[in-house]
Parts: sequence; structure tokens; C-alpha cells
Amino acid sequence: GFRTIKAKVLIREDGKVDLLSFVKKQSPDVEKYIRHHLAKFQVSERMLESGYIQPGEQFVQLRCMWEKLKGK
Repeated sequence: GFRTIKAKVLIREDGKVDLLSFVKKQSPDVEKYIRHHLAKFQVSERMLESGYIQPGEQFVQLRCMWEKLKGK
């Protein structure tokens, strides 16, 4: 299963994503997990060029594997 975590992010012009805040308070372990995996994520150039995703601040839903978060 998955767990959905709502967050405010900044999508940069180059497609990199910076986490600004979580909508709800998360445990330190969950925050660490999200920050670690978010560093690997980048919006594709194709998605930005098509206008489907716009650079800037926005709210997104991050889906995490529940098994990775158990007990955290």
C-alpha cells in the first residue's frame, strides 16, 4: 500500500524539486525518508516544455511505500 503526504514544494526551472514544508506535521523518520527520496526526483523537461507542470511553488501529494514507513 501507499501513504499520501501533502507538501508544499518549489519546482525550479531546471525541473529540480525543493521541499518547502509539509501540510501536516510528520515524524522525523518520515521527513528524513521524504527528503532523501525527493533529492532523486526531477520533473522531466518534456513535462515542463508542454506546460503540464509549471515551475514555482505549489502543493503536491507525495506517495510513499507504506512498507518503508512502518513503525515510523
